[in-house]
Amino acid sequence: MSLVGIIANPSAGKDIRRLVAHGRVVTTQEKINVLRRVLLALDAVGVERALVMPDRSMLGLRALEEISIALRMELLDMPVRGTEDDSTRAAALMAERGAGCIVTLGGDGTNRAVALGCGTVPLAPISTGTNNVFPAMVEGTTAGLAAGLLALGVGGNRIARSLVVGVVIAIVVGVALGFEWPNQAFAAVGESARLNVEAGVRPLVVGLLVGALVGVLLGFAAAIRIGSSGGRFAAIVGLAIVGALGGAFSAITFGSRVGAAVGITIGYLTWIVLMGVEVARSGVDVEGLKERFYPSQTIDTGKETLEWLQKRMPPGIGS
Repeated sequence: MSLVGIIANPSAGKDIRRLVAHGRVVTTQEKINVLRRVLLALDAVGVERALVMPDRSMLGLRALEEISIALRMELLDMPVRGTEDDSTRAAALMAERGAGCIVTLGGDGTNRAVALGCGTVPLAPISTGTNNVFPAMVEGTTAGLAAGLLALGVGGNRIARSLVVGVVIAIVVGVALGFEWPNQAFAAVGESARLNVEAGVRPLVVGLLVGALVGVLLGFAAAIRIGSSGGRFAAIVGLAIVGALGGAFSAITFGSRVGAAVGITIGYLTWIVLMGVEVARSGVDVEGLKERFYPSQTIDTGKETLEWLQKRMPPGIGS
């Protein structure tokens, strides 16, 4: 059962430094709002339980008041003394219960206390304290998503592997395009095949044909795993088109700087896709996640407002 711990220090960001040294102030209500976003994110990725450290401000219970989630939140059964020891004991209890990650709301002092008790459990620190060298200014939703994925098994090793693959692809593509190797290879193939095509466009034509051929072969390989005949045909045609476009694109002479930029872009996109695959394999409802956090209502309201304004504007204004 996936489990995430949450330790929110109600006193963080409220010491004397906010009065004498213009220190940062984080109100109790803001901490509650951050906790709500963390809980919503944990629920969205499918985390089943959250253990919350009890405190005298009842931050955890108040965070549940205005949200509806399937995630089961429990308060740790422990005495509350209002000292740093509360965070250390809570972290130790969460580690004993098998928490996959602990989300902290506080500053350096809070996280130091949590680190004394959490053992090897990873932390997702959200900065809400006065001094914040260790915790970062992270949006609660982002921290909740990261903590949830860690608890579900999408760990740093998988992300690192995806990153390594993306970096390798970026280097290979960047170097190849920067030195114009595909263009030179296609030009040599066209010349040896004695294509009756103008020399300037010969690499483009050869790249188009070679890419289409590779796409067809990949399409046949994919079609073997597809049951319907329509799906097989779509796979073959679709990959042939993608291959042809890729071959033609690689035949372009970019130069070193543009080639390096294209390589970095392709490597970055590859990393994102691989991480998305890892998330999907972990059982996360990607469509449900998108539906929850995509601001469709805000976009629709904005469009309606814009249409309303355009209808009431005098002719010639805003056109």
